[in-house]
Amino acid sequence: MCKVHHTADRTGKPDRLKIASLHRLVYPARPAQRRCVPIARKYADRVGWQHSQPQRGKAMNKQELVDAVAAKTSSSKAAAGEAIDAFIGTVTAAVTKGDTVQLIGFGSFSTGARAARVGRNPSTGAEIQIPAAKTVKFTAGKAFKDAVNGA
Repeated sequence: MCKVHHTADRTGKPDRLKIASLHRLVYPARPAQRRCVPIARKYADRVGWQHSQPQRGKAMNKQELVDAVAAKTSSSKAAAGEAIDAFIGTVTAAVTKGDTVQLIGFGSFSTGARAARVGRNPSTGAEIQIPAAKTVKFTAGKAFKDAVNGA
């Protein structure tokens, strides 16, 4: 029987000692404990406990992007890799010059300015001057936002 059933007293308040070990039940290491997972997640959500591991997709690296583009366009991986490298180089050169690159429906790459400011060294508490800097901004387009939000 799963230990999660015994983690609250009669008033429904969670037992603080059991919440610390709840993470092991929500994300079990052994297959034998997997039957406790739905109950543990339900209990964790009920008491307002935040899952420490976000439920997100896997990050795609450059080689996986090249493979996906090659499969989608029915071209070789070498040609897809050259096209992606050319795209990255062109966008980098344009944004470095100060231009904005707009791809309708996808988004726009541009530069922004960060003003100089006074900060603090966290270890000593001394004030330090942080110089002004240029930053790169990406603003997602409407079609891209709608696709991500499932609309």
